[in-house]
Amino acid sequence: PFIQQLLFRFQAFQLKQLRTKARILIEKGCVLFGVADETRTLKYGQVFIQIHRSDINETKIVQGSVIVTRNPCLYPGDIRRYEAVDNLQLHKLKNVIVFPMDGPRSMTAELAGGDLDGDTFWISWDPRLIFTDNFKAFCYSDQARQANESAANTSKQSYTIADICHFFVEYMKADNLGIIANWHLALADRYGVENKNCMKLAEMHSIAVDFVKTGNRPPTLTKDLQSKTYPHFMEKKDKPDHSSTSILGQLYDEVKKFKIDYNQNKDPNKRPFPYRTLIIDGYLSYIADARILKEEYDRE
Repeated sequence: PFIQQLLFRFQAFQLKQLRTKARILIEKGCVLFGVADETRTLKYGQVFIQIHRSDINETKIVQGSVIVTRNPCLYPGDIRRYEAVDNLQLHKLKNVIVFPMDGPRSMTAELAGGDLDGDTFWISWDPRLIFTDNFKAFCYSDQARQANESAANTSKQSYTIADICHFFVEYMKADNLGIIANWHLALADRYGVENKNCMKLAEMHSIAVDFVKTGNRPPTLTKDLQSKTYPHFMEKKDKPDHSSTSILGQLYDEVKKFKIDYNQNKDPNKRPFPYRTLIIDGYLSYIADARILKEEYDRE
C-alpha cells in the first residue's frame, strides 16, 4: 500500500506539472549547455549536436533543421531555426550544443540574449515543430551596451553596506518580473506574440531579468499593457477569464480529464499510515530529531 500511494502521488505531481507548466517529455529534443566552436569550422547558422545516452550506450549526431531557444522565450525572434551539421573536428564534444565563433552577430545573443557562461539551450529536431522562417532577432546588445554605460558612469563610486541595502530594497520594490510574464502570456494567448503590446512586454521582461545585475530599473507597467481577461489555463480565480483555444488551453483541458482514484485497489481494513512493516522498535526516540531535519530540508 505504501508504494502504491507513492506512485499515486508521483502521478499526481506529473499531472500537475503538465497542467500548470505544460512540461511534456519529447523524444526528439533535449536541453544542453552551450559551448563555442574553438576550431572555427562551423559557419553562421550552423550548430553541432552530439548526444550520448549512457543508459543505452548510444551516441547520435543530430543532422538537419533544428529549432533552438532558451528561457525566458517571450519575443518571437528568441526561438531560431538553425542547421545541425556533422563535423569531424567536433566529435569529441558530447551532450553540448556547439555554436560558431564567426558570423555577423553572436548566435547565442539572438536566443533571448544568451551567452556561453553556463546558459542552457532547448533544442528540438521534431519536424512537426520546425517552422520555415526566423523572425527578426531582438538586438539585446543595445540593452547590454546601455547597462555597461550606466555601470561605467558609477564604477568610480565607492559603495557602502548602506548602498547595498538601499539597492536591495529598491530591487524588491521594483521587481515585477512575474507580473510582466503573466501579462505577456495572457495577451499572447488572445492576440499572438507579434502583438505590439506583447513585443513591448517582452522587451520590458528582458530588462527586468537583468535588473539585479545591471541596476537598470524596468519601465513601469501601465494598465494598457494588461489583458482584460486571463486564459482559463492560468487558473486566475480572482480575475476575469476566457476559454482559451490555444495549444496551452487544449493541453490543459486534456490533462484536466484525468482523475486519480487514490482508493483504487485499497484494502479498507488496512490503515494507510503508519505501515507497520516500516516501523522499527524504538523509533519514538528519533522523532524530535527527524522533525528538525525535515524542517531544515523544507527551508533549503
